[in-house]
Amino acid sequence: MQKKLFIFALMLLSSAGFAQDFLKKGNIYCGLGFGVYSGKTESESKAGNVIVKDDPVKRINFDIMPEVNYFLINNFSIGLMVGINTNKVTSSSTLGQTKTEQTIKGKGPSFGANARKYFSFSKNFHTFVGLGLELESNKEENKEVVTNGNTSVTTIVKNENKNMNVGVHAGFAYNIAPRVMLMGNWAFLNYYNITYKRNIKTNPDSYDLVKYSGLSLDVYSQYSPFNMGFFYLINKPRT
Repeated sequence: MQKKLFIFALMLLSSAGFAQDFLKKGNIYCGLGFGVYSGKTESESKAGNVIVKDDPVKRINFDIMPEVNYFLINNFSIGLMVGINTNKVTSSSTLGQTKTEQTIKGKGPSFGANARKYFSFSKNFHTFVGLGLELESNKEENKEVVTNGNTSVTTIVKNENKNMNVGVHAGFAYNIAPRVMLMGNWAFLNYYNITYKRNIKTNPDSYDLVKYSGLSLDVYSQYSPFNMGFFYLINKPRT
């Protein structure tokens, strides 16, 4: 997972006056979150008088995740998220007459849930602390083509990734329109568990299994980005 800035698509804004309390029991907020990442990495290595310069590694990631939050009681909400993530990485390198081309494609679903406790400083500005859970499953195909002269060898590797993140986050919520809430949060304490399975297609009974787990405590890291977005109140505002 890389840092992302989440932007939520808004429904048509209402022209009615502001509600008296946006954090009332029974209020339902929804948003459509998505993130896009595109980048490339360039590298070269030297051994003696031999310099190998690889072609740029290009990466594209796209995530989409609708979210719904419901206020069980005043100033306390629970939320559910479901989405899909896709990624593609391409790279190539040349050493003498040997050229290696690699393409990695992956996609999979993601699910999440959260609970947040809000503290109001005014009618429209609030802060909150919350607990969140995120589950991701991603299947990748890694295709490598090695060409030397007129000879070409293709290897296809199947990868499976399963990620779980449980974290504490804090942030703010500001009502900018009659039914629209701007929200930003920092995830600063996270437990993560990642399972990575490498399965060679030519031999389905052979695979490598790697597991990672740990705890992160910070504001900006691979597992704790800052997110911002907008949420729309879909029911009649409670007063």
